[in-house]
Amino acid sequence: MYTVLGEEVVESLEMAEKIALETDFNIDADITKSTKREDVIAIRFSISINDVPCDLKFSQDDDVIFNMYMDAAEEMMSEYLEGIFDMNRRFISGAYKWDEVTNSIYLIVVISDISLSYLKLKDVFNRLLRQND
Repeated sequence: MYTVLGEEVVESLEMAEKIALETDFNIDADITKSTKREDVIAIRFSISINDVPCDLKFSQDDDVIFNMYMDAAEEMMSEYLEGIFDMNRRFISGAYKWDEVTNSIYLIVVISDISLSYLKLKDVFNRLLRQND
């Protein structure tokens, strides 16, 4: 879906493919249409537990270890996005679930132009979290 970020028109799937090619994240879905905004891109990614850098073995029963993996996945995405975006973009990413069948962590990434306030972007992100499993 084409989205206007500042004075630039960006294809959301093209941006998602770039992220997927350069990282261990896989594109799960382009959820830009769910934002109901023309100035925000939203993409759902997944990453295998095996690709998340963590010193401890994954355990769904241990809340501390489980949260460490979720935080590590979020940090991986944030560090990558900080590296590719200039000061004209704002983003929020967050891990929101672990899928036992695929053994993957799912994240939502929301991207906008810097002109959109952080609070509005956070509101869009929270709405997407409620809509997605």
